[in-house]
Amino acid sequence: MDEAIEMVLQSCHTYDVESSFIRRFATREKELPYLNTETDYSQTDTGQVNTRLVAFWETIDK
Repeated sequence: MDEAIEMVLQSCHTYDVESSFIRRFATREKELPYLNTETDYSQTDTGQVNTRLVAFWETIDK
């Protein structure tokens, strides 16, 4: 199954604003499951990002 996963750099408001347009396009026009997650691209949030991705894939794999 295809999905749309968007990674937004923490405190980057420009990309965060565009997320609503990407979400709308992915979910309405392409009918894809969509996940938006925020990261600072450091090693400290690797666990949180991994947990979100696994949970997302588990919910769409049903």
